Amino acid sequence: MDETTNKAINLLTLGTILIERTRKEDERLKALLSEIKASGESINQCVIHEIINTRLNELFMVREAIGELIDRVDYPDLSHTLNSVRKEIFELEIEISCVEVDLQPYLYCPALEKPEKIS
Repeated sequence: MDETTNKAINLLTLGTILIERTRKEDERLKALLSEIKASGESINQCVIHEIINTRLNELFMVREAIGELIDRVDYPDLSHTLNSVRKEIFELEIEISCVEVDLQPYLYCPALEKPEKIS
């Protein structure tokens, strides 16, 4: 196996693990959103943004790295699988961004304001 194929397999593995982990976190964020909506409480913006930004950065870096390798891989099946993982990562980025937008009205910055109950 050549170096490009090894990198592709490693990125495929990393992408698959990242997708699985991110889906679980996305479900937790959606559950948190439901809980916040039900209670009307606000939540610390810094914490949520740190979680979301870290995840989006990880997804972006892996997606870009996969994109750089897709055309250089000699095996069509591997290239196709990489492309599928890349598309799935992109869809996850969109989902997470949508959850972030949905959470926005319930966030507060502790440096600037006190938490308040949203009615």
